[in-house]
Amino acid sequence: MVEVLVCNEKAVTEQLFNIAGIFMNENSICIRAMDKEQCLGFCLFEIEESAARVLYIYPEEDRMLADGLLRTALHVGNERGIDEAFYGDKVSEALLEKINFLEEKCEKRLRLQNLFTDCCCCGSAEK
Repeated sequence: MVEVLVCNEKAVTEQLFNIAGIFMNENSICIRAMDKEQCLGFCLFEIEESAARVLYIYPEEDRMLADGLLRTALHVGNERGIDEAFYGDKVSEALLEKINFLEEKCEKRLRLQNLFTDCCCCGSAEK
């Protein structure tokens, strides 16, 4: 059974931020998709005040997994009071478009309201 949860192991979170080449700070959070002890993917993000910034999603080529990781990160942010979400330079705009989460490229804004809709990519082979 696959579980997608916040990683509470600081050393593992630090390692994944290092792998992604992203500086980790006190606002940094890691979501991992785990099948028992095997990590299938992860999403790195940070929450500052009322906004989340998604920094990295791996793997991006698996749309369903990437969609689930992104939704989980945004859900965690929503539970912590965010009302805006953005993405960083290491997140593929093509992926965000395919899963219908790209709201505004210039601001790098995510379509947060899609958190409350059905999966955007499950039913189509290519979008």
